[in-house]
Amino acid sequence: MALTIPDPQHRWTFDEQKGSVATDSAGKANGTLSAKATYKTGGPFDSGGIVHIDGSNDSFVNFGTSVGQFGTKDFTVMLWFRTSEKYRYFDLVGNRTAGSHGNFFCLRMTGKHESWPEGRVTVELDENQQGRNYIAVNSQATGLNDGKWHHVAAVRQGTSVKLYIDGVLSGEKQGGGVTNIANGNPFKLGRSLQPNVEQKFAPTTDYDDLRLYDVALTGEQISAAMANPDQSQSLTGEFQVATNSDTGFQFTNTTNAEVTYTFTPSGKWMPAKAEMGIPECGPEGIKQFPDQYQKMLKYPN
Repeated sequence: MALTIPDPQHRWTFDEQKGSVATDSAGKANGTLSAKATYKTGGPFDSGGIVHIDGSNDSFVNFGTSVGQFGTKDFTVMLWFRTSEKYRYFDLVGNRTAGSHGNFFCLRMTGKHESWPEGRVTVELDENQQGRNYIAVNSQATGLNDGKWHHVAAVRQGTSVKLYIDGVLSGEKQGGGVTNIANGNPFKLGRSLQPNVEQKFAPTTDYDDLRLYDVALTGEQISAAMANPDQSQSLTGEFQVATNSDTGFQFTNTTNAEVTYTFTPSGKWMPAKAEMGIPECGPEGIKQFPDQYQKMLKYPN
């Protein structure tokens, strides 16, 4: 069995620590921090940098007008966020400037809303002012403004739009047609809504590891990507059964280096290259590896 994660088209890890430039490590679309956006340390994996916006309308990161022009192609947008924002409704990321229908992609979230569940994420795609091919998917998960790190991924594949929260499918809809997104608007973390539409629309939020893919990732790929933030962009697992042998299963994890684990009747996964400083793993599995593969790392009954 093999799982491959394609390279992202754009990726911003926000590890710069200072300055006003957010480097695109996968593409050529460096972002610009506004005066009220700042770098901090301590992300979802307690390493590297993050970017913080303070909730004011001029607090955002601008990635320019070349990003987010998806047209009718498949795509995936994913990021980590942490917020306790209570404002009724606000932008997380996107290029939506319109107060109603228009041409845009956006991820939005509720705070303490008068009609909708608190802490719910919504992804919206729209094509024109008449709402052609408009589609909105709400997350089944709520309460996400709890001050903890959460991962969100929005996936468009043809007329289908899926929303994943913390690696789990949390909403899905099928549209009547493929939404053509080509608006020439800047793609932003934080507020993208025009300032004359609503007084406040930016959250007080921390962000980390924003990625855009020009393909529709599967749920397995999303889980693997979010569990593998500091490694290479590809993660491959192979599971083989040794015939006529008591050595059990063999697992190979290709990240920055190849590591082979062999499960023996002693109940331990032993790395083949001990000099790499990789610890043995017990039957509970390998730390931070996706759950759907952890269950395969068990010694068979």
